[in-house]
Amino acid sequence: MHKQSADAFFTESESRNLRMVAGKVLMDRNCPEFLRDTAQSGYDNSDELIARWHRRGRQQYALTLRFALTSTEAQLEACGVLVQKHQDVFIQPRRRKHRRDQMGRACFRGIAATSTFYDHYGLRHASVTGKRQFERTGMRMNVA
Repeated sequence: MHKQSADAFFTESESRNLRMVAGKVLMDRNCPEFLRDTAQSGYDNSDELIARWHRRGRQQYALTLRFALTSTEAQLEACGVLVQKHQDVFIQPRRRKHRRDQMGRACFRGIAATSTFYDHYGLRHASVTGKRQFERTGMRMNVA
């Protein structure tokens, strides 16, 4: 949730020579205040963490969106800018289908489904899902 947590995680991972794909969680609405960032602070912190950790040793960075519901359009747009700037970062969206997705659709009028929230903002080019699959422009590869 916080930049310092991501730094601590990557520091420990690097010290153990582990290969990790991780990142700071981005949430700028519909979450507890102490966990909330802004679109700009999320962008700035993520950009700094990407510069520091992505491809450093075995570390790789993932823009980590909690739920579409917890990110404003401004934050999703900022993530899209980061993807364009750092084209080899991963994206870790939460794509569960449940009641929150219906609430998410209410927050993003005109976007039909949860997965299209991410498509709309250019955030599915290289996503890491909870099923340990990488998706790169429609091609899936299972990883151990």
